[in-house]
Amino acid sequence: MIQMNEKTMEKSDFVRTDALQTEILFTSFRDDFPKITTEHILTYSASFEWWYFDVEAENGDSFVILFKRRDPTAHKSKPHLHIEIKNEKKHWNKIHLLSESDFRIEERADTNEMKIHFGKSSILIVGNSDQQIEEYRINVDIPNLKASFIIRPLCQGFKIGEDGIYFRHIHDPKKFSAAIFPAPLFHAKGTINLKDQATTLEGTGYHDHTWGTADMLETHLQWHWGRIYSKDRAMIFVRVLPTKNYRGCLSFLFTRQDKEKEPKFYYEFDISPTNWKRTGLIKIPHEVSVISDNSEFVVSMVFEKVLSNLIMYVRSFVSFQGHSANQKPFVGSGWLEYFVRPKIPHKILLMLNRAKSRRWMS
Repeated sequence: MIQMNEKTMEKSDFVRTDALQTEILFTSFRDDFPKITTEHILTYSASFEWWYFDVEAENGDSFVILFKRRDPTAHKSKPHLHIEIKNEKKHWNKIHLLSESDFRIEERADTNEMKIHFGKSSILIVGNSDQQIEEYRINVDIPNLKASFIIRPLCQGFKIGEDGIYFRHIHDPKKFSAAIFPAPLFHAKGTINLKDQATTLEGTGYHDHTWGTADMLETHLQWHWGRIYSKDRAMIFVRVLPTKNYRGCLSFLFTRQDKEKEPKFYYEFDISPTNWKRTGLIKIPHEVSVISDNSEFVVSMVFEKVLSNLIMYVRSFVSFQGHSANQKPFVGSGWLEYFVRPKIPHKILLMLNRAKSRRWMS
């Protein structure tokens, strides 16, 4: 059961949101390599691809970066970096545009490394002898900002199905959305030099890799996404629903206790959002409960503050309490996302989103 704007979805919605694939497969080193080809881009101009990383320290300071090869919802064609830096004193948001030639890849087969260049910035993916991801080295070099991070996964990454595709167009199966989760939980340590003010940041984070041949404003109707941590456990839950011309669903509940290498997954779980309040142009839930099948795992989250507020999307900081079978209750905090697509023509939504993005561009 998932509620949309305080209204239970109709039965027909569940028919068209059946998952295309449900098998959980663990990812390898090569799974995080670039996916979108020149052929994709020439055939489908709304193709997109990005690598998302976030890091949060215990004191709440955070660093979020999206390395975007393409994102037509922000800019028609240029690669760019989207960066958010947040601490108790400031919230710095920047989109740095690049040229087509600034995106290039450099595979080093002899050392199990792949370097993805975005101008002077880069992602270095380092694999081990078992073809698993050993670490990421993130480097950011743009005007007013220099940053570098070493990221080490704390558990095995995964994908849903062999190709990661969770939405396909009903009439054109080559139009799709896909994602993998190569580092759903990691430890990161790095430095940030913003306008000649240097700081260090160490904390826990999350990484996913998303791509497709139709932009998200065309394919995505709604999503609930959360990642929350207590002292000895982590939980990620996702439920993403498509617009009427697409079939599929992305839905899972991931849990990991301290030092477990392989996480646990639940397919059968409820998301119950309540106490809806307006934030900007949309309403968001200020209380959310996630309950696994047979109530083996129950978590209740409460809104604390807004972290990021876009036209159709809000990221919030939440506190939570929960319990699982035969274990003591646990408490913690984390991030919660809510997105809903308004009933506005696609071209107008693109225009609005690009106008919002231009405020942060350089």
